[in-house]
Amino acid sequence: MMATLPWGSLPAMAQAGDRDYYAPRTNNEQITLLKNVESYHLGPGQAKMAKRAYPSALQEFEFILRYFPNHPQALSLLSELCRQWPERPCDADEWFEKAINRNPNVSHTYLVYGIHLHRKKQLKEAVDAYRRAIEITPNSMNTHYNLGLAYADLQQYDLANQHAQRAYQLGAYTPGLRNKLEAVGKWGSAVSVHPSDVPPASQPLPELEKREN
Repeated sequence: MMATLPWGSLPAMAQAGDRDYYAPRTNNEQITLLKNVESYHLGPGQAKMAKRAYPSALQEFEFILRYFPNHPQALSLLSELCRQWPERPCDADEWFEKAINRNPNVSHTYLVYGIHLHRKKQLKEAVDAYRRAIEITPNSMNTHYNLGLAYADLQQYDLANQHAQRAYQLGAYTPGLRNKLEAVGKWGSAVSVHPSDVPPASQPLPELEKREN
């Protein structure tokens, strides 16, 4: 049975939908709301996913996203759940659409969306999402690293190397991207990329796939 918030919290919850996770929380009610939503649904959802109780885990993550559509950990876990549960059509895309619509100026949402698209082998769309994230936060180590991986998967090695250099300049320590580029002779430590060198996203994010009911 899905865990729910205490009955005493329900009146406040009734008006709590569609909150921006990144907005300042200026009173105890807002602070308590997020704390309760996470306490009763985030950990239990992770535990259920670990046990492969995917339908119940999905309910937990979607509960969080109904109140905070751009909750970063819930989005990331939902994406991972979809990867682990391939026999069910993945509906994470519509949640990412809601997250972006809720606050289109949060770079981390585009980063997590890019990782989600990358997992689905939608590489060009993933690149566009990563580039949107860099437009907002030019010095994001994680975004440059993942964008480098996406370009490497597209065999656009010069661009992959540029973003790899920037990621390692910013403190990346995971050797996977460097190893991938060295394996094809495309690692070059003298190359760098600066924020002004990052081209703008060339087109809107792709229209999300419509899922049959």
